[in-house]
This record gives sequence, structure tokens and C-alpha cells, in this order.
Amino acid sequence: MTLAWSTQSRAAGQCRDRQSDDQQRDDTLRVLVVEDHAEDAQALRAMLERWKCNVQVCRSGSQALGGIAEFLPHIAVISLDLPDMRGCDVAHRVYASGGSHCLLLISLSMRDQESERRRANALGFDFHLIKPVDADEFHRAMTQMAHDYGLPLAAAMLAE
Repeated sequence: MTLAWSTQSRAAGQCRDRQSDDQQRDDTLRVLVVEDHAEDAQALRAMLERWKCNVQVCRSGSQALGGIAEFLPHIAVISLDLPDMRGCDVAHRVYASGGSHCLLLISLSMRDQESERRRANALGFDFHLIKPVDADEFHRAMTQMAHDYGLPLAAAMLAE
């Protein structure tokens, strides 16, 4: 299994009523990929763009914090191991800044261990991906997330 769903997902349900005017006009699912390994980042970007998501890639935690503030993603896929800080620290700073009210956080790690999933969940991540990412499982999850966000066009585009 490459995707573990959190039992505490909270962001999507809160977002339907909080979308800004810009978000309501743009029904494209915005995804920020935070991954320092170039090949993994490119593979995720290609997969998400194939599903018609608007994707930006950051290579470090500090870039991710700026990217979240500027790009306003619906979803951030964050590697737990980054060159300048842990992915968990990125999540902590996002929550501390109050910038997470409409943001699903997905942790990304090389290890398929229950302890990794529990740790990511305890630190506020909504989902946990294991590398290599299974495209079919991730696609189903992305479709569900678009639906949960109240973005019917994005959900329909993902379903194509």
C-alpha cells in the first residue's frame, strides 16, 4: 500500500465554505510537491499534470513555506526528508502560521512502516504516501480530495 488515509483529515470539509473569489473562478486542483530528489519530484509532477492538476514543485522546506503562501495549494505533498528541514517541521510551521485551514498535507517517505504513518498523522498530515507512489491509488485519492473540496470540475477532470 502506498497511501495511508488519516483518521483525522480536517481540511477539505472546512474549505467548501472558505474559498476565495479566485479559488471559486479556478476549479483546477492546485498541488504543491515538496521533494528534493529531482526524479521523484518530476514523476509526481508528471502524474499530477496528466490528471490536469496545477502543479508547482519546491526543492526545500523554506521554498515550500513561501510556495504555500503564494500558490495557495489545495494539497501539499511534502517529503519527510528535505535538505534544510524535516517535512514535519514544514507542517508545524504551516499550522503555526494559520495557513493550513484549507490545505491537505500529504507526507511522503521511503519507508512503509506503521511508525512513520503514525508519526506523520500525529504531526498533522492528512495522508501518508510511500515511495514509489502507486499511480492508481494516488489517482483515486486525488479524485476523492477534489470532490471533498467541492471542486466538481477538478473531480470530473481527474475522472477522465
